Amino acid sequence: MSFTAPSTINILESGLYSIEWEVFPLPPAEPGISVFALFADSVLVAGSNYGSRDDTNPYTGQVLASLSAGVALTLNRFDDTGGGVTLNPTIIGNPIINASVLIVKIG
Repeated sequence: MSFTAPSTINILESGLYSIEWEVFPLPPAEPGISVFALFADSVLVAGSNYGSRDDTNPYTGQVLASLSAGVALTLNRFDDTGGGVTLNPTIIGNPIINASVLIVKIG
């Protein structure tokens, strides 16, 4: 795998992947609902869309996905419930990692 800033994970080998992700947005002003999902070449990765109706987060998801070499993988907001999502850069003044993706090739 490789990474192309600001948001693309490049799959270099075909295979079955276990993917886990987390997003730590600031609580939205309206409404407290968001859905996030993984996309492979702009197509939804089946079973990767997770969301919450709660203002407390993080949002987390996991999926097993068969991906081909050359695929561009991204984690995006998937819903249409309002404005943009601002990621939380700190908790009680301490800097945090506000989004992460863990990918393990399992087959």
